[in-house]
Amino acid sequence: EASSVFLSMAQHSFTQAGFFSGEYERIFVSSLESNPHYKRVIAFLAGKRHAARSEIAERLGIASGSNLTNVLRDLELCGFVRRYTPFDKKTTSLLARYEISDPYLQFYHRLIEPKLSDIQQGRYQSTPAKAFRVQQLEQWLGYGLERYCRNHAHLIAETLGFADVDYESGAFFSRDTTTTDRGFQIDLMYKRADRVITLCEVRHNTTPISITDARKIRVSFSHYSPPARHSVQNVLICTGGVATRVSEDALFDRVINPLSFLF
Repeated sequence: EASSVFLSMAQHSFTQAGFFSGEYERIFVSSLESNPHYKRVIAFLAGKRHAARSEIAERLGIASGSNLTNVLRDLELCGFVRRYTPFDKKTTSLLARYEISDPYLQFYHRLIEPKLSDIQQGRYQSTPAKAFRVQQLEQWLGYGLERYCRNHAHLIAETLGFADVDYESGAFFSRDTTTTDRGFQIDLMYKRADRVITLCEVRHNTTPISITDARKIRVSFSHYSPPARHSVQNVLICTGGVATRVSEDALFDRVINPLSFLF
């Protein structure tokens, strides 16, 4: 079944008449076609996990004024881009980030667009699966899983057994966390009324997470200082499980597979 899904995606993505290979241009045949900044912002964000407004303005040479505000607002209204802030900050916070909210747009730019010329020439017509870049596909799945978990935090709360407790949830990041390599961030955090802070790392992995990687995640969690009189619950959400040593060392309070709440 999984193989059939993979082959079907390849067929629709990397052949000349493939639905996914032609859908991108159809999306922009509207008022969005009139402003080239729409496509430029989408292309920039599609190659990243997220970006701050200032980063978008700087990289694309768009003045960080009303023009950029209008472009980002329109893309949000279309459901292509999402603006989010640390869950403990107001929505007007200057720490806001932007991310692609439409999985297809990110898929197109990461996997289809780099091979578009070859697709149009029919290079993959009889063997479309050869066009897949496995590493980029896995990264796309990882970004998608992270977004899904944030958008469906209530399902994870049910799985972890505290859905009846009042809570706030969302991503957490500090002022220094402007890229994936600076500062630290927590994919999903819950601040619960029972004075427990639940920290969640979200990973799409095809092989068990090693003891080395697990310890790095715990170090990242340790950078967060909980409020007074609050305890911390460490949770790993991953698709490929963990190495035996990770379980033996009890590095996480809970390790859950997304399949437990996706269906």
